[in-house]
Amino acid sequence: MVTNPWQQPGGRVIKDIYYADQKYHAVLPDLLEFRGLIECMEACPVQTDGRGYVLAVANGEYERGYAYARANNPFVSMCGKVCGAPCETACRRKDYDNPVSIRALKRYINNFYGVEVRDPAETLRYSHAAGTLNPPPNGHKVAIVGAGVAGLTAAHDLARLGYEVLILEMMPEPGGMMQYGVPLFRLERELIQRECEAILSLPRITLKCGVTFGKDVTWEELREQGYEALLIAVGLWQGSVLRIPGHDAFGVRAGIDFLADVALGKDCPECGKKIAVLGGGLVACDVVRTALRYAYGVRRDHPVVPEEELDPEVEVHMFTVESRQEMPSTDAEVEEFMEEGIYLHNRYTFKEIVTEPDPVHGKRVKGVITQRVARAFDEDGRFSPVIIDDSEEFWEFDTVYFAIGQRVLDNFMVGELKNLRLTPRGYIDVDFLTGATNLEGVFAAGDISVGPSLFITCIAAGQRAAAGIHEYLTGERITRSYTFEVHTIENYTREMICREEYLDYERRDPPKLDPARRRRTNDQVEFIYSKQEAVRQANRCLRCHIQPTYNSELCVLCNGCVDVCPMDCLKFVTLDEIEITDEINRFMLNMYGIDARALIEEGREDELAERATALLKDETICIRCGLCAYRCPTHAMTMDSFDIRESYVVVKPGETNGGPPLAERVQLPSREVVAG
Repeated sequence: MVTNPWQQPGGRVIKDIYYADQKYHAVLPDLLEFRGLIECMEACPVQTDGRGYVLAVANGEYERGYAYARANNPFVSMCGKVCGAPCETACRRKDYDNPVSIRALKRYINNFYGVEVRDPAETLRYSHAAGTLNPPPNGHKVAIVGAGVAGLTAAHDLARLGYEVLILEMMPEPGGMMQYGVPLFRLERELIQRECEAILSLPRITLKCGVTFGKDVTWEELREQGYEALLIAVGLWQGSVLRIPGHDAFGVRAGIDFLADVALGKDCPECGKKIAVLGGGLVACDVVRTALRYAYGVRRDHPVVPEEELDPEVEVHMFTVESRQEMPSTDAEVEEFMEEGIYLHNRYTFKEIVTEPDPVHGKRVKGVITQRVARAFDEDGRFSPVIIDDSEEFWEFDTVYFAIGQRVLDNFMVGELKNLRLTPRGYIDVDFLTGATNLEGVFAAGDISVGPSLFITCIAAGQRAAAGIHEYLTGERITRSYTFEVHTIENYTREMICREEYLDYERRDPPKLDPARRRRTNDQVEFIYSKQEAVRQANRCLRCHIQPTYNSELCVLCNGCVDVCPMDCLKFVTLDEIEITDEINRFMLNMYGIDARALIEEGREDELAERATALLKDETICIRCGLCAYRCPTHAMTMDSFDIRESYVVVKPGETNGGPPLAERVQLPSREVVAG
């Protein structure tokens, strides 16, 4: 029934099976669905081909790997260190044991070709963004408020299209939350500066720091200077504090404010010796680790404190409403701060901050009264803590930091911008695809439009906003296009690619600085892999671009492929066992002249079992071992490599619906057969 899709027009593999209503539900994939099987790329907000650079590391092709990593991401070096790595969350290897360490492998290749080791401007040539490195001016001027990842990404993309771009930043240096919200021990400032330097080296970008938009300059004044579009890409600089009794005492502060002051080298006199932090996300993890170091005396100008000078009275405790499994921070982050001696208390909240008189500040923190939490979320998954009655407990602390959320610092909303439409949570309401707001010529991107997000999510928002601004000013659309190259790998076995037993490879994270030292220094906590370990970790990749492909014309229904499959992901079924969707019925009609729907309506469903047999494949568990193709006596099963090349297409005004649909822009070269 199912034929090789490249053997004759319209033939497709049936895949993605599950049992519903006593029938198998099957999907007929097209080329873009094969692309979607590379789940690390699908999960990345900017569609970075993680598989591409992971396999490049496995093959020792470091420049090729860097090209994959940098293609869609102007902050690839930063992401190699602190990205939240949604690619790893999606990685198919997690269903077997643990995901591939994709972020750490990105950091590994950055060490050969990133801004860490070369002139930052040289990295620009690897970008796949529309435009060129030195385009002619297009006559349009755009102003951007905020030099964080969203604003700088938009500037990067707009400069490549010939725009004159002005970036206004209220802080002393560019980088946004990278610069002022991420601790030094996770992301060194020299790296941030070099990432920003690369983007700012593009033509016609001007950066002005120390400028408060709404006070020093307004949107109305910028329009008078010829700026036609405004992008608001400011971060959420105002931390939230739980409004409980004692919240206004000296020693209570929003954690994000504390992180910013430490990054600026300012004194934080409220930070004492016994510190409590409420919150369970990544910001909370940064706050507890920074507070520990600060309490020990670590500063920007005093980066290492001798072991014998550490104050034994220093204690840092994290309290979370969630259970350990529900915490939004990663397991690695939690393990790292606990290794440093920080205490974790799950399912607690604060009822009251106990204070005592203070001659200078009026009152200061003496401790907190906590309450136990029975559950953090309701049956629908909404945050709705349930407090356990009579569970109050007093803890002695002199400092309380809250890491429970961030809010918009709306001092820029003056003049016409007072009319910006906001969401119920107070963020700027935007069109997701373009970043457009309700005001003519005004766009927004990043945290200001969606709330606290991963850096990579804000980078994607900056890219969409740049494309939206370009369409607004020129009428041209920027869309992605994909080219597929399909190769049959002769005599494929997994050992052709990785000679050792790749399924036995355990995930190993990169080596880290010893906890006893790292708690008293701002030195980088995480190192890079050795070459041997990097190759080993890269070879854990299941190579989701390689697909078993089935040619029914050669099949003799021997069942050998099903029998040999170690994951039981293949199954032969008769047509009556499959749910007949519109798509499958059209396929049967076009390929074999069988109108399955008509047979069912005529009460002749039993005949379906005699008319056709289908081979179903469960994509969620296939490990690409190639045993099915190896076992097949007639070569009906082959292992095909679906290689993808991405580019950006600028669609001129007047083309219907922004040009041809994406599926029609896919180019399929003539089929090639290559040796493994």
